[in-house]
Amino acid sequence: MISKTYIALAAICIGCGSTGSNIGNRETKIESGTWLVYEGSLPCADCSEIKTRLELFIDYSNPEPPYIIKQAYIGKKDEDQAVIDHGFYGILKESIHGKEATVYELSGNSPEKRMFLLRINDDTLQLVDQNRNSIRSDIPYRLLHTETIKER
Repeated sequence: MISKTYIALAAICIGCGSTGSNIGNRETKIESGTWLVYEGSLPCADCSEIKTRLELFIDYSNPEPPYIIKQAYIGKKDEDQAVIDHGFYGILKESIHGKEATVYELSGNSPEKRMFLLRINDDTLQLVDQNRNSIRSDIPYRLLHTETIKER
């Protein structure tokens, strides 16, 4: 006969082995192996906007999981040709305005292409500068969570 202690211990061990994690304010469970997709328009110096699609791969076993970013520069001659970049991202825990914050650092193909995104909440990422300061603009520097892809 199986003892109650053994059953309780087994339940605790199974709970510890979960591949999910509590992410964000509403403690959404996101499984390892999924892609989180964020989309939005970012300001552009020499065009009207940069339509952006960012895909972050969630992999709890990898300290630098991959990302893919696709950007279309609207208002340029060749706006129908999107620029696609990929690399690895890191998750930084920092104090911003006296509060603990999560910042995603996208590595890019070169150091000058690094991008920093502050997680505002479960559904919103905001582009910030290299010093993690907000960028002032009439157009928000925000990307919104649009979908979660379980398999590719």
